[in-house]
Amino acid sequence: MKRIRFVFFVLLLILLSSCSKNSFDYAGAFKQANYEAILENAEIELKKDIKGDALYYKGAAYYQLGNYTESFRAAYLYYLLNDSSSENYYDSLRIILHTSPYNEIALEAGRLLKDENMLLKQNAIKYYQELVISGDVNAAEEFFQTISGSLSASEIAMMNIVSEAPSGKILSSLESLYSSDGLSSGFIEAMKLAIPLFINRHDGIMLAEFAGYGDSSDPAYALSLGDLMYSINDMEMARKFWLDASEAFPMQTDFRMQEL
Repeated sequence: MKRIRFVFFVLLLILLSSCSKNSFDYAGAFKQANYEAILENAEIELKKDIKGDALYYKGAAYYQLGNYTESFRAAYLYYLLNDSSSENYYDSLRIILHTSPYNEIALEAGRLLKDENMLLKQNAIKYYQELVISGDVNAAEEFFQTISGSLSASEIAMMNIVSEAPSGKILSSLESLYSSDGLSSGFIEAMKLAIPLFINRHDGIMLAEFAGYGDSSDPAYALSLGDLMYSINDMEMARKFWLDASEAFPMQTDFRMQEL
């Protein structure tokens, strides 16, 4: 009998040892940016059972690696299989909001985060973008008013541009940004994003006043300003800005100058 107990005890130790060796510290690996190890271990575990940690961290790792398709799939499955009592539930919703190719699902994730007061600033900006995309102008404007007080002029301008808000709204935010920061790097970066959007909308004339403030010796911005002025048939100013950019971007400016 003692021998049987001893054998059972040894087998139990072996089993426990085996289990501990198979455990994987997903949170620790994620902090160390060891995403490949996370994916390798997650694939092994998920073939046996859909475990919370393995599934969530698979989505989180893919997000960090820029594979938003796989990140969304894992995060959305985690969300479907869990509830708000789960440790990574709200983080999974944040991943879904930022990676979903479907506007309806992104909006659902954003609403759940908003209702629980779990929207971080970057999540709020993305949720606003999804509201604009949905075409629900009233909901988008109402939400914008609730978060605008916590955003800087630069963040508001970028939010409107990235969300492709109406041209008048973007213009107003750019005017506020210039009024507060002048020809700052934040203003210039916002303009670089806004110019192609306004050109495509045939609204370039709305930004023409900003060209008069100069390019602050930023060749990439000068190139964009040249494109803006060309779009409104101001060839003299287009040439000036393209020449300012020519040393840094000789091929791009040569190609453009041929159109004058």
